[in-house]
Amino acid sequence: DCIIAKDGLSCWASPFDDVVVVSAFWKKDRSATPTAKITASYLSNGESQSAGGKRKILVSTNTTLLNEKKIVINNFDRKKSIVATIEVQHDGASYGCETFVPSKEDLVAHPANDPWATVVPLSMVSGVAKCTVRSNDPPCTSAAKLVLKSTESFCSYEIKYDAGPNNNADAKLSRLPDEQTLELIVRARPTLAWEFKGRSWVDAHIEATVVPAEMPAAVRLAKGCKL
Repeated sequence: DCIIAKDGLSCWASPFDDVVVVSAFWKKDRSATPTAKITASYLSNGESQSAGGKRKILVSTNTTLLNEKKIVINNFDRKKSIVATIEVQHDGASYGCETFVPSKEDLVAHPANDPWATVVPLSMVSGVAKCTVRSNDPPCTSAAKLVLKSTESFCSYEIKYDAGPNNNADAKLSRLPDEQTLELIVRARPTLAWEFKGRSWVDAHIEATVVPAEMPAAVRLAKGCKL
């Protein structure tokens, strides 16, 4: 219930004896266009993509996503881990999520008394970066940052729009070289589009999840971290 209550894209996996069910869930309550389009979806079984592992396409490109879509995977090596990746686009913005299923050997090697078992990613929210310009105004640029402590590490992050962006406005989210800082920059430039009465605007903030810096990479993947 916590996963599907939040706006945006969420995904999770439910392993059974012979199949794994990957669920992709999309929700955008305050949007005139409630559906998203799946732009990429694939499964890695064993080696990661960066290590040259093969991948299997899960869903056809441009499939419409609204609420939950279940994908049943029944042809895979259960002795190897699984990572399913879903990417979607909505109103010009891109969203992505990953979900991880450990191999049977991993489950045996990490018993229930794992010290990380009860550690969950914590949510963080930045301030709002906002810009509004009229037809005769100069361009506007605004920024917001999210900075972690040295003992923390990002698990996931994304842009959340509070208003816009409409014509001639955009937002860009970057992770700075120190790895501990996210910077959101929004921009708006004058527009002549009659439907916006010469106004251009965008309000946005950063939403992130955070885990302890010493958490092992395999544990982060198991908890749904993208980074």
